[in-house]
Amino acid sequence: MFKKFFHVFNKTNKLIENINFHIVNQSRKRDLYILFKIEDNFQNRLNLQILHLSLILLSLNIYKNKYYLEKKIFKAFLNNFDLDFREKGLGDKIIEKKIFEISNLVNYQFVQYKESINDKKLLRNILNKFFIFNTIDKKINLLESYVHKQNLYLQKLNFNSLIDKKIFLD
Repeated sequence: MFKKFFHVFNKTNKLIENINFHIVNQSRKRDLYILFKIEDNFQNRLNLQILHLSLILLSLNIYKNKYYLEKKIFKAFLNNFDLDFREKGLGDKIIEKKIFEISNLVNYQFVQYKESINDKKLLRNILNKFFIFNTIDKKINLLESYVHKQNLYLQKLNFNSLIDKKIFLD
């Protein structure tokens, strides 16, 4: 009985680690910043991570323990920032404040993406609001297309079998 419990627990932890790993890696791809002509800075990296996290959370409908997994993914997402801030030598109070701010930002942006994912005009406005572009010649239509393609792809994924598999399209 305990073996089965620990197997399920370990499987879920591996899945969460894999999802978190892919969120961070996808958000660090230099090609995305060049293609969409968005600045490669902390704010855009954070917003891109939140975008990828939101797309995953929006596509978890198939997963059998959706709410448990959502909480775990969100906690792991924030834990990454906590560890990064600690490596930089920030104090507990500052870290607590920054994590609180990031948590609020994630919640706000997630709601915005959830409401706009099926409305092109609204999604375009949201993306334009969240991202800082390099030039006047914004590639917002490419970013919007990217979001739709990723969303369609993620909707088809079976998160029950994604322990060591790639999550996002290139």
